[in-house]
Amino acid sequence: MAPETLDVTSLIHKLVDVARVLTGARYGALRLIDEGGEESDFIFTGFGEDQLAAERQQFFFSSEEPQSENKKPGVISVPIRRSERLFGTIYLASKADGGTFDTRDSELLELLAAIAEAAVERASLGAEHLRRKRMVEGITALTRAVIEDPDEEAIQDITCEQAREIHDADMAIAALARSVQGEFRVVRCERELGLFVESESMAHVTPRVESGGHSYFSPIVADGRGIGSITIINQPGSRELDHFDREILQTFADRAALTIEFTRLRKELSRIAVYEERERIARDLHDTVIQELFAAGIGVEAIIPTVGSEAAKKLHETVDALDTAIADLRGLIFRLETDPRDGVGLRGVVNSVATEQANVLGFTPKVSLSGPIDSVRSDVIRADIAAVTREALSNVARHANATEAAVYLDVTGSEIILRVEDNGSGSDEYVRADGHGTENFHDRARSHGGSATIGSADGCGTVVEWRIPWKLT
Repeated sequence: MAPETLDVTSLIHKLVDVARVLTGARYGALRLIDEGGEESDFIFTGFGEDQLAAERQQFFFSSEEPQSENKKPGVISVPIRRSERLFGTIYLASKADGGTFDTRDSELLELLAAIAEAAVERASLGAEHLRRKRMVEGITALTRAVIEDPDEEAIQDITCEQAREIHDADMAIAALARSVQGEFRVVRCERELGLFVESESMAHVTPRVESGGHSYFSPIVADGRGIGSITIINQPGSRELDHFDREILQTFADRAALTIEFTRLRKELSRIAVYEERERIARDLHDTVIQELFAAGIGVEAIIPTVGSEAAKKLHETVDALDTAIADLRGLIFRLETDPRDGVGLRGVVNSVATEQANVLGFTPKVSLSGPIDSVRSDVIRADIAAVTREALSNVARHANATEAAVYLDVTGSEIILRVEDNGSGSDEYVRADGHGTENFHDRARSHGGSATIGSADGCGTVVEWRIPWKLT
């Protein structure tokens, strides 16, 4: 029980003792009732410590069930109410002088019951005021957290801790939906153990409420969507949760929802600001730097016919270097224009496969990417390109005896072209050694309306070319 409940119970217990003295009763009893109408406690006074509860009840009731209709003759009682709800009942039994209780005794007991009701109401109002005060403090803690700009997991932790503090509960559990469909982060806060993460992915965690304990659940709803929940739990022996706890919990859950949504909105606005800045940089690179490099290349090409062969060779090399720089810049622009929310794009997928196969090959293959690579957002296409690249490099490692390999991926406005080249033993050995793997190249290409070829590179080695139609949107 909470301190305020214990204080009221102790006061009423003393009033029962006073009633015994004033009425001359040998025995008194106080029966407490919970919000569900069930008996929560039975306190006796005037008995020896060696008497069992069942023996004590025999002085007041004619059966084991202490109901008002089966009081023994000569027993008087009076109910104690709180806001029209039965809080408990005081019983007196066995006049010390052997007589019977009279009207004066009953009126005196009713007067003491009125004092008890006033004490219960006052304690109730005090407890409600304390919980309201704690709720304001909890909301203040959430507001302060928003100002300090934490992530939503920190907000969830604060929500769980404050929910437990507000209700002085034994335990609180806060669940919050993640961006991944069906996954929740669940944290638990206990009076003795503090805060800890219960689960990183479960949709819900069933609270461990012992028999006789109490729990209340409130959803966290934002913009009509359920994004989480808060549960408070009191185990047996702790304060009984009441309707006011339910009201306070719902109010706090509503404030928590606003805080979490604000945190998510601020994060989204920050992401948009970064994306817009990336777009601006990409636009500047395209409109200024690339155009200047292109103009420089044209200028160099115009000079080539006017110089000697040795100088012309060096100028051609310079033009090639400018073309490479322009291609690299275009790749950078495409990366800048990719929405960060898309996660790992096709560029990352291909580079990851190349890095992964380096351990098998014994060297790192060259990777060259051109065009709007990360505009390819189809999971199926990404998976097929990854599979073809992995299989081609794996075949190089197993059969080609190569010392070099390169992966070229070109995304145009109408198609995607993937080429894997090596300087190994040639395409005949390659196909003969792994017919099943090469057939997969064709199957994956045909599933997209494309084609695959395996041939020899200039001089030596093998070229796997895989191409499918694709439209830039």
